[in-house]
Amino acid sequence: MIITKMKLNQTRLQLLIILTLTFLSFSNIFFNQPIIDDKVFINKDYLGSLNITKALQGAVPTGHEGVYRPVRSLLYLVYYQVWGTNTFFYHLHSILLHLVCTTLVFFIIKELVKRFSLKDSSWIPFLTALFFGLHPIHTESITYIAASMDMTGIALMLGAYLLYLHKGSKNAGVSWKYNVSYLLGLLAFFTYEMTLMLPILILWSEVCFKEITVKNWKKKLILIWPFLAGTVFYIVIRFFLVHATTRGPYLADSVYLTMLTMSKVIVKYLTLTIYPFPQANNHVISSGIEAFVYRGYRTEAIKAQSLLNLDILVALLILIAIVFLMVKFFKKWPLVTFGIGWFLLSLLPVLEIVPQGSMLNERSLYLASLGSIFLAGLLINLIFKSKYRSLGLAVCTIIVVSFSYLTFTRNMDWRNELIFWSHDIAIYPDDNAYAYFQRGNAYLGFNQPELGMKDYQQAFLINLHFAVAIASAAKLYQQQNQTEEALKSYQKSVQADPFFWEGWFNLGNIYFSENKLDQAGDVYFKSTKINPSFQPALGNLQMVIDKLNQDQVSFTSPKISFKYPQDWIIDKQDQNISLSNQTGSFKIIFNLSDKNLQPEGRVIKQGLAQIPNVDSAKVVVWSSNLLQFFLTKGKTTIEVIVSPADSVLMKVFDRTISSLKI
Repeated sequence: MIITKMKLNQTRLQLLIILTLTFLSFSNIFFNQPIIDDKVFINKDYLGSLNITKALQGAVPTGHEGVYRPVRSLLYLVYYQVWGTNTFFYHLHSILLHLVCTTLVFFIIKELVKRFSLKDSSWIPFLTALFFGLHPIHTESITYIAASMDMTGIALMLGAYLLYLHKGSKNAGVSWKYNVSYLLGLLAFFTYEMTLMLPILILWSEVCFKEITVKNWKKKLILIWPFLAGTVFYIVIRFFLVHATTRGPYLADSVYLTMLTMSKVIVKYLTLTIYPFPQANNHVISSGIEAFVYRGYRTEAIKAQSLLNLDILVALLILIAIVFLMVKFFKKWPLVTFGIGWFLLSLLPVLEIVPQGSMLNERSLYLASLGSIFLAGLLINLIFKSKYRSLGLAVCTIIVVSFSYLTFTRNMDWRNELIFWSHDIAIYPDDNAYAYFQRGNAYLGFNQPELGMKDYQQAFLINLHFAVAIASAAKLYQQQNQTEEALKSYQKSVQADPFFWEGWFNLGNIYFSENKLDQAGDVYFKSTKINPSFQPALGNLQMVIDKLNQDQVSFTSPKISFKYPQDWIIDKQDQNISLSNQTGSFKIIFNLSDKNLQPEGRVIKQGLAQIPNVDSAKVVVWSSNLLQFFLTKGKTTIEVIVSPADSVLMKVFDRTISSLKI
């Protein structure tokens, strides 16, 4: 009885030390301002429109499509009803969540070392949980509110995993633990996709425990199959019912190049868990390759990669060596094998097998880091049990002090977006285009547009495909009434990305304000072709057409007369009258000669047309995207050719052809 009480007190003391140090290391996050996605999720526009039905459907703010996390949405809904958008309580959730996860890690490791019957292992749970709680790499998972809401799924998963482990202990085996484990696992799947690895990690545990044999494998699978069924259930709902597929394409639209890049990413992840410095939100994987995949993302460096590149060869050799060690230690040191496997398997969901819009996030290490931290705990425990105990104590002290300091100071980088992105730029001053762009946005929030302009331009200098950055500079020029500079910047934006429909739209607005209707019509039309559902461009395009139809003048010749927009260009040569808009993108030819013109291409179809003021009208549709009309009045027939046939200016042509008199 006395011994049991002493052990209980030891566990309580260890947990008290771990949780106290962890809380103190994260205690400076409470007054950090919302950053990045925090402002999108903890927002009345999103939360105020959220209800139970929308939450279950996985409703997310605009720009976050491609994920399905309904339990997280429900959690946001509940929190909003309780304390609104007060970020203090969201930060409180973050810290309490991390303390729960750290506690679960402590008891999971206790169960693992018991399973492996490891002698002199009393320090391993303490060291692993302590390092896990203090590790600086977890700051993004906890300090970043939007990420900590995702990590709720990790807490549910760790709880499910712990209960599953308990089913094998002599004093457990009660059915409710199985049922609660399955329930927690299912909730975890619908909270955060990283947790879908739970059945794989359970299976990996059984392999390392050497509890799966030829004789009992069916029995083991019966225990695991509900987790597998839950995974399949989630996948079916996400991909086939909700249609939340991916958050972007593969890098350079190539699975091969994506996987080559991921080899370097895995090594980067490993480095960050062993030596978490320097930390950043948007890491640079290698020169020209940023972690975050944004609109206009650079692909040159990705496309230039080859299996023979030195950095990729080194990364692959490191991965091969890690896998070799994992296999090598399987018989003698299965705990080492378990730790390595846990690290690698936990990363599978974030290795762009299903593209998620970011190659590397420090928050993706929250679960995976447990594997490498566990190995560190094993190593220091061995030193403690050797004649070099004082060395082990010194190493442990250095790690605890260093981790606590780095975590506390990293939390301070999250105070506001200006400090946050300035830190990223200080780490990667020459390659981090996205950080310069985001700091430009932050400067605007701090009412410093001049500095914002410099950062937008710097982002564009680093990445000449970054249309959004230079368009943001153009918007600033507009606000400062520098229309010519704004026009040049918007032109650069659509040159950088011809599919940048917002750039075409804003160009149209400038042309329209200067009464350059044809230029405005052309670019509005391009915007609508790229994004047909963009109502402002459709509405403005209709205004251009209405104004062109209102501001008309008459043309008269001995054979024909018609009305046309006053700014259009008309040219009469012999028996042909050519009419075009100012940009030359739309053209009408009136052929008054007896000889018909011969358009290029082939005839797709032909038939009669309804044209006023003529006795008969025939229209021929050509494959070269033009229409050919033959209009007859009495004994006179004229030919009219208009191109392109799919132009929105056909509505202006309709007005012109309706006014035609032969």
